[in-house]
Amino acid sequence: MTLIDTLFAAQDLSRVLVLAMLSGIGVMIGGKLAKGSWSFLHPLLPGGVSGAFAALAVLLTLPLGQSPLTRWTLTGLMLAGGLLLLIFNELGRYAKLRPDDDGPERCSDRPTLVRRISVSMASDILPYSVILGAAAAASATTAMAVSAALVFANLEIGRQAIDEYRSAQVSRMDQLALLVLFSLFFIGIALLTFWALHGFTDNGRGWLAAIIPGFLIVASARALLRMGTGSVAANHITLLAFVGGFALLGLAISALGELSRELDVSNSTFQHSPAQSVTTTKRTEKGGR
Repeated sequence: MTLIDTLFAAQDLSRVLVLAMLSGIGVMIGGKLAKGSWSFLHPLLPGGVSGAFAALAVLLTLPLGQSPLTRWTLTGLMLAGGLLLLIFNELGRYAKLRPDDDGPERCSDRPTLVRRISVSMASDILPYSVILGAAAAASATTAMAVSAALVFANLEIGRQAIDEYRSAQVSRMDQLALLVLFSLFFIGIALLTFWALHGFTDNGRGWLAAIIPGFLIVASARALLRMGTGSVAANHITLLAFVGGFALLGLAISALGELSRELDVSNSTFQHSPAQSVTTTKRTEKGGR
């Protein structure tokens, strides 16, 4: 058997690949929106993304009420998830700007400006891809919910990147190539994170499940703060978008949960099990012989 056959034998990594690809498509769609006549959606995206993250954080927190972890442990893990995103943001900021820089808006060197835009986009994508891989390591059902929210987040990232590349006078073909590279970057980091964490015990998966809501709550607040508009009308639009994103994602995930119960689909069907992976691999080897 080849290494690729071994990786995909249990079909767990293939599920993560599909989810990461679906989320990564958001980057491409966002670029298309920025090029088309969809400017009316631009003020709605940050609020919608924030609402989707908040709804997902609430829905993922509810099952933790039956968790064997203590209340203080859950609180600490959720705070750790929020701190994780803040660390990613700081690393991205230091990678984008050197201490003696005045900021990208004063940079007249085009290659340097393009580099900074690319580093900024990568620093936005990296934490989302890591959290998707961690969610998949905890449970595939959690990963499906997280990937649904990340489609909208990546859509906003792609739209913002195209706007900035356009202002830097990057050609359309180069813009498309960069978006494809960033989509592949998102998928690759998600897969690597999953593969690094896939051997966790049930207790370890419980810890991961508690970290993710804290990460999403801080990401929700960050999406709203990045608006930076003092207009009252813009704030009202953002509030409506937040409520809409919260309601739409919450209803969609609740509907999927009801559908799975009606179809009698057990959550254990989607759980990642290292023991099952080994069994499946052995069966595949016997079949190959």
